[in-house]
Amino acid sequence: MSNESSTSFYQQRITEFAQIRKTFRLRAGQVGLLRMLIFIGTAFAIYSLYDFNSWTALLAGIVGVSSFLWMIRYHQKLRQKISFYRAIEQVNEWELAASDGDTKHFGDGASYIEPNHAFLHDLDLFGPRSIFQWLNRSGSRVGEAYLAHWLKHPSGEPEEITERQEAVQVLKDDLDWRQRFQAYGTMATKQSDDLSMVKTWLEETSPIKHPTLFRLTLWGVPMYSILALILVVGAFITPGFYLLLLMLPAGLTVAKLKSFQLIYQEAERVFDTLSNYGERLAMIEQYNGSSKRLEKLRKALMTEQRSASEAMRKLDRIMNSIDARNNPFGGLLFNLLFLWDWQCMHALQGWKRDFGAQLPRWLEVIAEWDALASFAQIAYQYPDFVFPEVHPTEQELDIKAAGHPLLRKEQRVDNDFKLPGEGHFSILTGANMAGKSTFLRTIGVNLVLALNGCVVCARQMKLPPLRLFTSMRTTDSLQEQESYFFTELKRLKVIVDELEAGRPLFIILDEILKGTNSRDKALGSRAFLQKLVELKSWGVIATHDLSLCTLADHDPEHIQNQCFEAETRTDDIHFDYRLRSGVCQNMNASFLMRKMGIADLEEDELTLD
Repeated sequence: MSNESSTSFYQQRITEFAQIRKTFRLRAGQVGLLRMLIFIGTAFAIYSLYDFNSWTALLAGIVGVSSFLWMIRYHQKLRQKISFYRAIEQVNEWELAASDGDTKHFGDGASYIEPNHAFLHDLDLFGPRSIFQWLNRSGSRVGEAYLAHWLKHPSGEPEEITERQEAVQVLKDDLDWRQRFQAYGTMATKQSDDLSMVKTWLEETSPIKHPTLFRLTLWGVPMYSILALILVVGAFITPGFYLLLLMLPAGLTVAKLKSFQLIYQEAERVFDTLSNYGERLAMIEQYNGSSKRLEKLRKALMTEQRSASEAMRKLDRIMNSIDARNNPFGGLLFNLLFLWDWQCMHALQGWKRDFGAQLPRWLEVIAEWDALASFAQIAYQYPDFVFPEVHPTEQELDIKAAGHPLLRKEQRVDNDFKLPGEGHFSILTGANMAGKSTFLRTIGVNLVLALNGCVVCARQMKLPPLRLFTSMRTTDSLQEQESYFFTELKRLKVIVDELEAGRPLFIILDEILKGTNSRDKALGSRAFLQKLVELKSWGVIATHDLSLCTLADHDPEHIQNQCFEAETRTDDIHFDYRLRSGVCQNMNASFLMRKMGIADLEEDELTLD
């Protein structure tokens, strides 16, 4: 989708949803006014009719209160509609910004950074303007965590990758469904760790110590309270005696008020996160598109008693009942008549007993669907990106027209890259700013996307399952009292240990042994590369040390030289960012030093023999 068409498309959707939201806001205002009139009218009717006929006054009160409660519920539904259409409007605003390269509205995953990870730091997978932020369309924290886990631990199973690709292909063309799914997620309060918080809540000890006595109280006291109400309305007892009878439900309510309140507060905090999960679960259960992976996820939502969405709607009703007690008038009335706090506690503990064990798995299903929907949005937004072919038996890596996905199509230069398999390396040389580091990250990022089942920024890509390891941004550590050189040696040692343990790696290195002198660096780099070949690893190594390129002369079967050239002109340097075979012939450090007045060098010094 071109930038211009994206802008027009998303702007049109923003306008459409804003108009629908405006309609619901108008209706909600009308209902709010009507609700107030019903409340006033009911109070007036009871007051006016009580002296005339107490039974008529009671009937008017029942009808009025019922109508008032129904209007409260209806108004809540309208408010939910308003919130939903604001959320989906916002989703399109974010996509409009993202189509112009602005992804700041999506979580950047900075909390998932691991400094010693095999490749995260070098490939800019997390943090502001990262691959994660570019991908992320999760509507939940568990979804973000799932997506982050996938990026940190790409699948090595071709069947798993293929299943994800099929699911992404199905979801890709269903934009309306994906945006509704995302919108419901953004309406909920996001906690730092949804799943951990929910598990802690489920493990709380029940305050109901004597279940049988508790149930008898739940039935007996409301019958007692209603009978007392009938007696006072029928003038069989005096109002004073009626108030005395109400001391029983009032005393039971006060006795448990503090302990129940703490539990309700925790439940409300959890439900702030779980709200709208029922809608998302229902959307998954009812989804029409089909793939092997999506079917597995749907089946995980069914229980013997009821579906996941039905269970979540039941929890929603329980939480609405708990919320009703927060109204001073309603809470007092409901507790005196129905022992409401006790009823809510019984329902809440029953829900945890019936569905608590399945809830974490339901959240995981939503999380995986979030991750797949994120990949689907990228596939939709970039129709020229392709799904890679993962071959379990072949060893070759072959990429046609590979580019970095964070660069605009009109800005990037795409390159082909091919490597036969284990034991083969490409030595990459080139001038400063010629494109070496970008190319290394292009290869690395597309490998991570490919192994996760996402589309890649290429015209075609074939690869075997592989494990990626990079070393491109080694830094010193004052806190650990480690030099830059020693830090790099530790990372290289990790590579050797993995390989000697029989775990093959695809390795991307940028300038081996940068922290030592030229001769030491040359000798060490040659020895290390030869060891990598012997241990059957493979990959790409960028270097400014041209002596390393001579290894291709001695072992052309396993080592190839490739380069990026820079053309130095009278007052300028030209980069075409095209990958070529061979060794780089032109460097630009001396040219830049002369141009900036740092040092004077002769023209013929700028070309290597």
